[in-house]
Amino acid sequence: MDWNSLANAATKKMQSFVSIVTDSNHADFIERDPLKHKILLFTDKKSTPAQFKALSKKYLTKLVMGEIRNSEVDLVKRYGVTSFPAVVALTDAENLANCERYAGELKVD
Repeated sequence: MDWNSLANAATKKMQSFVSIVTDSNHADFIERDPLKHKILLFTDKKSTPAQFKALSKKYLTKLVMGEIRNSEVDLVKRYGVTSFPAVVALTDAENLANCERYAGELKVD
């Protein structure tokens, strides 16, 4: 077994607290746990990255983490995402234009 196969198998077994957000469940995601901040990953991948799964577990008590795939064109436009991956922190659920976009390199640290 090579390293990539082992890493892929381990990633699939990782516990994940990331919600897949679609246009139909977006409002429910926004309203869930009103005292927690919401973090959204916009991605063009078919599965949740291991980094994001790890962060969702580490910050389970403080953050609600969601993932929006590039196929959700309306949500991508609504948040103004132009490239993938992109991480957005919802600071004002009423006005999505006021969300904060993470501009650094995507690393767990």
